[in-house]
Amino acid sequence: MRILVVEDDVLKLKRIVSCVMSVSGVRLGDIEECRYSSDARRRLRQRKYELLLIDINIPDQMDEDPKIDGGIRLLEEIAESDIYSVPDHIMGITAYEEVYEAADKAFSQRNWQVVYYRAESEEWEQQIRNKIEHISAVVRSIGNVVGEYQSDLAVICALEDLELKAVRALPWCWERIVVPNDHGIYFEGKFPSRHSNGRVVAASAPRMGMADAAILATKMLYCFRPRFVVMVGIAGG
Repeated sequence: MRILVVEDDVLKLKRIVSCVMSVSGVRLGDIEECRYSSDARRRLRQRKYELLLIDINIPDQMDEDPKIDGGIRLLEEIAESDIYSVPDHIMGITAYEEVYEAADKAFSQRNWQVVYYRAESEEWEQQIRNKIEHISAVVRSIGNVVGEYQSDLAVICALEDLELKAVRALPWCWERIVVPNDHGIYFEGKFPSRHSNGRVVAASAPRMGMADAAILATKMLYCFRPRFVVMVGIAGG
């Protein structure tokens, strides 16, 4: 597993790395760290990470002061540009309550997660451990079912109000399903096939664009192991 931690506070960085290392199977060599946005951009252009842990209040350059929305701006750039390898999972971290509220709104629009760091609390540590354990469990489950499919069809939609609404209008007995440690909204249905009912899962990306579609497709491949993946919409991407 490859994990990138972007954090300019040395003491906080040590606690985050210690938290990550407390998860069984995670080695020190799995973790990379950097202190400012420009270094994170360089690393994200060079390699793919399973998890990005990023402080919201970070400087852009080594000799600059932290910017209160530095992490948010970096993530928006990552999501909207094709030059970066978008991490499979992204978690924001902040020690400021007012920053947390703004970041949580921005992150939730893209199905990302923000944790509220407090030095006297262990709640944020457990949230990070839960995320890493979920990623590890998904990777293990994929390795255990190579060649086996868990669903027949995955449908990716660019928008909820148009494409996903139209897909869910199909008479396929749709029900909402919950994926642990994932804020995404997924629907499961059954469609008639020649010999039996087939299993279909559908979801919409939080925003239009290649990066959001790629993230959603990756998560659905991990979670549902479909035989086929389709995308609906004009110039479906």
